[in-house]
Amino acid sequence: MRPPFALFNYQAYPPPLATEMLALGWSSLRPWLSPLAVAVVAGLCWDVNDHGFLLGWLAISIANGMIGLAMRRHYQQLSAPVLPLAQLRMGEWLALLHGGVMLGAIWGALGFLLVPAPAGHNLMIVMIYMGVSVSASSMASFGLAHVCSASLVSLLFLLPSLRQTFADNWLQLAIMFVFFHATIIQAVLLRHHGNARTLMLEKEKDRLIEEQRIAVESAQRANREKSAFLAAASHDLRQPLHALMLTSHALRMRVPGEESRELVDRVLEAGQALSDQFNSLMDLSKLEGGAYRLNLQPTPFLELLPRAIAAHRQIAGYKGIRLRLRIDRRLQQRALDTDPVLLGRVLHNLLDNAIKFSTPDRAVLLTARRRGGSVELALQDQGIGIPAEQVAEVFKPYVQLHNPTRDRSQGIGLGLSIVQEASNLLGARLLLRSWPGRGSRFTLLLPATALIALPVRGLAPRESVPQAAPLQRLRERHLLLVEDDPMAASALATWAGDWGLRVSHRSDPAQVEETLAPDLILCDVRLPGGRDGIDWLTDWLAQWPDARGLLVSGELAPETHQRAEQEGLLLLTKPVAPELLLRTLAGMAP
Repeated sequence: MRPPFALFNYQAYPPPLATEMLALGWSSLRPWLSPLAVAVVAGLCWDVNDHGFLLGWLAISIANGMIGLAMRRHYQQLSAPVLPLAQLRMGEWLALLHGGVMLGAIWGALGFLLVPAPAGHNLMIVMIYMGVSVSASSMASFGLAHVCSASLVSLLFLLPSLRQTFADNWLQLAIMFVFFHATIIQAVLLRHHGNARTLMLEKEKDRLIEEQRIAVESAQRANREKSAFLAAASHDLRQPLHALMLTSHALRMRVPGEESRELVDRVLEAGQALSDQFNSLMDLSKLEGGAYRLNLQPTPFLELLPRAIAAHRQIAGYKGIRLRLRIDRRLQQRALDTDPVLLGRVLHNLLDNAIKFSTPDRAVLLTARRRGGSVELALQDQGIGIPAEQVAEVFKPYVQLHNPTRDRSQGIGLGLSIVQEASNLLGARLLLRSWPGRGSRFTLLLPATALIALPVRGLAPRESVPQAAPLQRLRERHLLLVEDDPMAASALATWAGDWGLRVSHRSDPAQVEETLAPDLILCDVRLPGGRDGIDWLTDWLAQWPDARGLLVSGELAPETHQRAEQEGLLLLTKPVAPELLLRTLAGMAP
């Protein structure tokens, strides 16, 4: 956009831009060129013109050039981004006097070198004048007042000499020089406006970059604050939920009568539903926030997929749904270099979704096969299907197409959102095709480069783990419980006592006596003092070699789980299902 008409920049532009335009104008000048050019012209005219005039002309040019050098150096070293209005006005008036009036007079004085007789000499002077005018205009960046004053003063000096030298056609020459200077003025103003637009764009770019930097810093700060809030909220919310489930489990063992146990079972069911929904929310937050760190390891197809099917067979059987698995022969001796926990969560959510929306006496098919340059994991159900216009909606958080009343038994609508975020993190492509009334097909395409060959003889034998250790092992065992949350500690102590364990509780790990010598240690990770439960449990297991230890934590940070794994410690995340905690302790008992 062209700035408003004004003789000076400080009148046309805001002070920051006017300051930059003033500095640019002085920096674009070449004050040494004028004395150098005058010296060359004086040498060429030495034999024709008056020596005194030539020397005076050269002296004035040198003095003006020195003033220009001083001003140029001053504005090149200018550090203030904005000059006061008085200094701006002074700088532009000095530019007008130096580069406008003085230079115009110096080069207009070429007219005094014209002589009536030698035509070749006069032609040389006219050519020098025109060339110098064009050269000077190419460096002029001060604006309208500067270039107009230079042209006007130059013509005032030149035109009288033209009349004396070219008496017959001086008027035509005068008109030609006026148009010549008008063209120069137009070119200078176009370049001046171009410089102004360039500086405006640079300032706008700098402003946008600064706004972007502030926005990025704000987003990063908000993300850190969100992560800190989630970590604190997660820990604080998991504690009472953990205590609720353990207390309810202990209460179920104590209450008589089936009716009372049914009420307790409902409490346990509600607690488990709340735990599942809370874990889903935390998982989605970690995936979206980039807090999840992939743990890649070889994962055989014959372990991953049957395990996923087995985990859902009971609930599928309860609904009368058949689960089927089909693995391509070419993949049966292969493994995937992937994160088995994250990929397992994807399969879990897809199977859970297929079972949830399938009608009884139907089948759900999980297949794994090679497809071009990809490995295809596909889940086909025979459920109610999804209309084509709503396919994209199912991956949005909290969207449940077939649950308008928000029936809690159908979840909270985060399962497929987690599937999509996890698929992106695994580098997989997620596809969905659905036929209303006939079912849906979810396809996960993983790169074939993730395939790893297994030995031809088959899978390495896995260490057998008992499905249910005898609960009698827990009778009269000594359990050291290190938990600083009173609610969780009370619930754990009551629950463990009901299973026959002798419980010693310490809220401060520094108060644990060396003479305790427990059989089992159940320790929280976040504890008072400068050390956490991982450090303390490692020391206690070294102190009591016959003891077995287990960590429980409400921490979300992956670093916590990685540290526990590096120390060879088992870590369960709160809220822990009471049955899982019971089986784990029974399996660990010496």
